[in-house]
Amino acid sequence: DTVWEYTNAGSSIIAFIVEKLSGVSFAQYCSDNIFNPLDMNLTSWFLEDLDTSDIAIPYEWTGNQFEANCHQGWPPYPAVFLRTNKVELEHFLTAYMNGGIYNGYTLLNSSTIDTMLQVYKYVPSEPLHDWGLIWFRTILNNLQMWGHTGGWTAGTNTSMQFHPAEDWGFLVFYNMYDVTAFWYLNTILSNYAHLYGNIYAINTKLNKPYMKPSVDTLIVRTEFSNVFQHNFSANAVFIRSDGVIIDSSALYDDGLHGDSLTNDGIWGGFINTINEEEIFKVGISTLDMQNNIYFFTEDLVRFTTAGPVAIDSATITYNPVMNIYQVKPHIRNEGQTFTVENLKISMMSDDTSITYISGPLNVASIAPGQTVIPPGSYTVRVDSNFSLPFNFNFNISIDEWLYWKDSISILTSVEDVNTFPVTFKLFQNFPNPFNPSTSIKYGIPERTFVELKVYDILGREVDMLVNEEKERGIYSISFDAARLPSGIYFYRLQAGDFIETKKMVLLR
Repeated sequence: DTVWEYTNAGSSIIAFIVEKLSGVSFAQYCSDNIFNPLDMNLTSWFLEDLDTSDIAIPYEWTGNQFEANCHQGWPPYPAVFLRTNKVELEHFLTAYMNGGIYNGYTLLNSSTIDTMLQVYKYVPSEPLHDWGLIWFRTILNNLQMWGHTGGWTAGTNTSMQFHPAEDWGFLVFYNMYDVTAFWYLNTILSNYAHLYGNIYAINTKLNKPYMKPSVDTLIVRTEFSNVFQHNFSANAVFIRSDGVIIDSSALYDDGLHGDSLTNDGIWGGFINTINEEEIFKVGISTLDMQNNIYFFTEDLVRFTTAGPVAIDSATITYNPVMNIYQVKPHIRNEGQTFTVENLKISMMSDDTSITYISGPLNVASIAPGQTVIPPGSYTVRVDSNFSLPFNFNFNISIDEWLYWKDSISILTSVEDVNTFPVTFKLFQNFPNPFNPSTSIKYGIPERTFVELKVYDILGREVDMLVNEEKERGIYSISFDAARLPSGIYFYRLQAGDFIETKKMVLLR
């Protein structure tokens, strides 16, 4: 079996082999065949060849301050401690990026470089690195770069990286040892190099994050970074959660596609109705008309056709010893087909007399039509100015993307718990499909006359479930369809000026 191990001693053995084959020291071989031909005249393995007053001083953090360190050596030469500068090392990197050639000098054959830049070992313990020969592949911001890094706890971090496909590279010289800051800087530089000179979307927004299936049309608006002011075309690309591109829409700056005014720098386009319930990413592609470069920035914004996920009701209890309230929301997935997962429910209030709300709560998954009670509850504290009811707002997100908002009003005492909606609402029946009975829930925020009727697919009324005046509250009524044939039915709520219809399926 082949065994992989990172080894400084291995590099030293390679240098020893070079000395035996060439008949000169490795330092002299590098000077004759690498440093001098690449105009790296201030580069050396040894301090005696350099002006030490012109070399950056390494610093080490001692716990309360940075302290300067002396220049050091390393016994397994030449694994580390090559002294160079950013200009001269750029010559070396340029040779690799140019197929082995720098300023007419062939450092290596391009086939040799191709061999070095193949992945020979995937290292699960180092998720940023896949190893080639000496060089390794680093992945930052989904950008696959080749290069190498160096570090010394006594005061240095260095990085040399390049992206073969996009033909850019960068160097980082850092005269102290701070791994977190070092990789943060690498991430910033790689992202800057990836974007520079390209035409890419910025400030991308949707008019709303939830799109009702088969009904709604969304608007995409975005601006662009275009430093060279080239003419370009642009499209919004819609990507399903499994990575499949389902559609795209052209973007325009003409004042006619959801954008503001003609040529104001804000581009717009429409996302037409989508039938399936899903979560979608929106990316923006551009085509530079001057140099024909295509550039795509994915996952700028997201929207969903699933759900909506809403607050079905809530219960609240009071702890007189702690003088706190515990609020437990009941979360419902009102969608038909899509199970939503990894939900985060954040609760807030505009009531200034509510002084503290804990949270958020997490929900692993909710199947369509299901109502779940999250583990845990919100802790709420109020001041002496508080008076009932509790008015709470909820943000419901997945993977830190906000998709749904809801609100609820709760009037409660220590002895009694009653929940009141703040808007009219008709819930999806449950179960659905059903056989032969199902429950239909609705909420009204004020006293009003309520009609709840059931119709068949031809629009004929088959049942009157409610036909009377109701006090504000949330109601649930059972619909028994034992006498009806299988098929699609509709139930319609009219409460004052509010009218809403939903579909249900009787399946025997």
